[in-house]
Amino acid sequence: MEFTFTAVPRKTAVYIEKEIPKIGRVLSQAAGSAGDGSVPSIVICDTNTEPLARQMLVGGGGGGISPPPLCVIPAGEPAKNWNTVETILLAAKKAGLDRTGLFIA
Repeated sequence: MEFTFTAVPRKTAVYIEKEIPKIGRVLSQAAGSAGDGSVPSIVICDTNTEPLARQMLVGGGGGGISPPPLCVIPAGEPAKNWNTVETILLAAKKAGLDRTGLFIA
C-alpha cells in the first residue's frame, strides 16, 4: 500500500508492506522518481527497531551500490527531543544528504 503527499515541489511517499523490503528495492523506487539512478540516503531507527533495519540492509543496495548508513537513536519517549533531531541531522550531513536526500525510517 502506498500513500503519497505532495507539497510543491516535493513528494513524500509512505509505503506499508507485510514484509521488510530490501534496501535495494527502496533505493530503486526512490531513484526512479529522482530519475538519475541514485539518491543520497540514510536509514534511521531506534534501538528497538535496529534489528529490523539491519535486516533490511542485508545484501547492500544492489547493483554494486553500497547500502546507506544507519543512524540508531535511543528508544522511548525521553529520546524524542531536540538533541535526537540534532543527532539525525548530523548523521545526514555526514552521509552527504542535502535537501533532495532520502530519510528511510
